[in-house]
Amino acid sequence: MNAADSRACCRFKFCGLKTEDDVRLAVELGAAAVGFVLSKSPRQIDPELCARLCKLVPENVCTHAVFGPDDPQEIRHMMQASGADVAQVHGPEGDPAYWNALEGIPLIRSYRVKDRGVLAQLAKNHGKPKDTFLLDAYVAGVAGGTGQKFDWDVAREAAAYGRVILAGGLNPGNVAEAIHAAHPWMVDVSGGIEIEKGVKDHGLMREFAASVRNTVRI
Repeated sequence: MNAADSRACCRFKFCGLKTEDDVRLAVELGAAAVGFVLSKSPRQIDPELCARLCKLVPENVCTHAVFGPDDPQEIRHMMQASGADVAQVHGPEGDPAYWNALEGIPLIRSYRVKDRGVLAQLAKNHGKPKDTFLLDAYVAGVAGGTGQKFDWDVAREAAAYGRVILAGGLNPGNVAEAIHAAHPWMVDVSGGIEIEKGVKDHGLMREFAASVRNTVRI
């Protein structure tokens, strides 16, 4: 792959990692980011294990501590203990007070995409070129990690407001299509590389990484 092709390829993130072997393979495969779930979930780990896993990650790979709509003070506490670079928070999109309470924490906000209405939220909350946010599918009553897809054309339009991390139903078989359709800054996968919820399949991790590397955004 030449330098031009490398620049045109999309970054990828493996999320919901739980073991040292998962982390080492993610780094070996060239993940730009790895995610550790600290909220209640089949993928949940505690902040102490997160801190140990983060120590295995080189400085050029970003570590995300992933939270649902948890109490902001609890998020602050767990971030301090986790050693993660940023908090990826799947919180209440329409509650400014909640997000103000997280001010000062390196933060990636997640938005659940039900329809094009999410673009108005992004226009209100973002707009700088290096603003980074995550888009996931809307499922009633679920904060994130549903494994469902949404309209990738909305994700493509969302790039007007910052750097899009595209999540939701991605797997080795459809990530190339997603990159072509949405032109995301990064793709994020968790359930699409699992043999069961919370257990990563290293073969699927390799397939996903290869699919991303072989896909040039057009």
